[in-house]
This record gives sequence, C-alpha cells and structure tokens, in this order.
Amino acid sequence: MAKLKKCDLFISHAWNYNEGYDRLVQMLSNTSDLKVIIHSAYKYDTLDPNNPEDRKPLIKLMEKQIIPAGCIVVLLQMYSGYKEWLQAVFDIAQRYKKPIIGIKPIYSLPEALVPTELEKSFTAMVTWNKESIVKLISTYSE
Repeated sequence: MAKLKKCDLFISHAWNYNEGYDRLVQMLSNTSDLKVIIHSAYKYDTLDPNNPEDRKPLIKLMEKQIIPAGCIVVLLQMYSGYKEWLQAVFDIAQRYKKPIIGIKPIYSLPEALVPTELEKSFTAMVTWNKESIVKLISTYSE
C-alpha cells in the first residue's frame, strides 16, 4: 500500500462566507491521494474582522496558522469582499516563501476577478476540479 503524502495547508477563509472553504475541506477529506492537515480554523476565530482593534491580533493569528503550512490555498470567489484580508494572507505567505494556489470561482463574475498584479503572486491557479486541485496541492506542498 502506497504511503499517503502529508500536506499541511492554510486555506483562505471568511467569517461570513464559508461555503467554498467547507466544500474544499470536504473534497480534500474524501481523497485517497493525500493526508491533508488544515491549519486555518475560521470556526474558532473569535476576533472580529470588522473591529479595527482586532486587526493586528487577527493578522498574528493568520501568521501563526500560515507558518506550519507547506502551501496556501486561496479561494478567489472571496476576493471582492475580503481584499484586505486576502492581501494580508499574500503578504504573510510571501514573507515565509509559501507557494500560493488560487482556486478560481465556478462562475467568474466581474467582481470576482483578481487584478493582474495580484494574479502574478500566485504560484499556480486552477478551476474547481478535484484532480487538478489535488495535483497542485501535492506538487507544491512541502
């Protein structure tokens, strides 16, 4: 029996929008190719992203979650509503030289488009396709 590849991930998440996150986690938990350990935990974040006083502690929390991850996965359908927080994820990931995989929305609406300069920050981009996502995670996870 082949040994599963262990992949430590940080998946971008939002406090009020978690459908894509939950869908991806479910999909990854049902793959026989990878043993995925997810370091992002939106359900347990108690800080308020809309409270300016919580900004620095939230960024520290994200950094703590990103450091052990071998790969960062960004759900691009969140981009328009969470630009500031996704930029923080990019900044931290780049500081620690973490590869960043972008997952494009199933339906690309104009407000979900990512600016070209930010798109260059991705190591790779993929659409919602299980095999493609698993392959990229396997390739770029340490």
